Amino acid sequence: MLQQIKALQPAILTLTEPDSEHNKLRFLPRLRESLRHYYTVFDALDTLLPRLMPERQIIEQEFFGREIINVISCEERQRVERHERHEAWMHRLMRNGFAPAPVSDAAEEIKQSLKLHENFTILPNGAGNTLCWKGTPVVAATAWV
Repeated sequence: MLQQIKALQPAILTLTEPDSEHNKLRFLPRLRESLRHYYTVFDALDTLLPRLMPERQIIEQEFFGREIINVISCEERQRVERHERHEAWMHRLMRNGFAPAPVSDAAEEIKQSLKLHENFTILPNGAGNTLCWKGTPVVAATAWV
């Protein structure tokens, strides 16, 4: 797929992915990784949104609920949620001829312009930035040429 994208000669390719390993791990390590990742996500939701907010309940049940069930209970072809850490994507993209796009170090500016909660941090990751909640990576965004 990456070779097909490269053949299109995009000016830039962006990738935003949960910064968690739900692909290559066996069940117990994947369960531990899922607990770490989703605990962090739900802790952020609990801090940012009222518990009884209907939209929050939909996000938790319909989006994250289905995702968690797939990550934990499905194997092989049944599992469609196969998140990988940004380092794995970096290696894969570089092997396929992509290079990190020049990205300015604007983490603090991004945090201020988005008015992010104080528990969020933005860290450079070599090809973009990783959004962390209380120091735990949640989502990585990268840009490639």
